[in-house]
Amino acid sequence: MIQIYTQLSQAYRWLQQYQGHPPILACILGFTATGLIPGISAAGATPEDRKYTAIADAEFLVNGIMP
Repeated sequence: MIQIYTQLSQAYRWLQQYQGHPPILACILGFTATGLIPGISAAGATPEDRKYTAIADAEFLVNGIMP
């Protein structure tokens, strides 16, 4: 099952383009409430920022360095 949470139109275009093709790479992004515990992680300046760290990492992998 594929679930889409953000950038719906971009995600649906991607799915239409690659549906039915064998997978080459699967990139699974995740977040748990554990990341909200203060001092538990160096990823993100604040616990709130950590909610978006996985997405930001994926954007970096796709887009490279953005000014």
